Amino acid sequence: MKLILFFNGWGMDNHVVQHLKIPPNYELKVLNFPYKVQINPDNYEEIIAIGWSFGCYYLTKYLIETKLSCKEIIALNGHNCILGNYGINLKMLDFTLKTLTPQTLLMFYKNMDIDSNFKIPEKDFFSIKMELQYFKDNYQDLPFIFT
Repeated sequence: MKLILFFNGWGMDNHVVQHLKIPPNYELKVLNFPYKVQINPDNYEEIIAIGWSFGCYYLTKYLIETKLSCKEIIALNGHNCILGNYGINLKMLDFTLKTLTPQTLLMFYKNMDIDSNFKIPEKDFFSIKMELQYFKDNYQDLPFIFT
């Protein structure tokens, strides 16, 4: 059995990938904030790690801390440096935190312009906002690890 370890983006849940068809001999493990990974790597012949958006940052952090060996490490619409010159400007992150409401969150989803398979996450607004605050409060620069 092979494992696809998917670190989801900010405020997302499993709905974002529920429409995907996983090939035979693969298992998909979707990780959402706070990204508690509970796997035994010895159960898999290979692991492919994928991060999406903010999930790229948390995937990087996890792989550095655990030294988990992966066949591929893939970034989708993100990378290890979410804040700064190659990511989100800190002023924009602060502005988002100050102005985030349930209505502006819905506008954010619409502006993502994802295909018709996208389903709005079933997470409460307060936890989504706290997730963004946690990210800001705990952010650190991380090295590039993607293959």
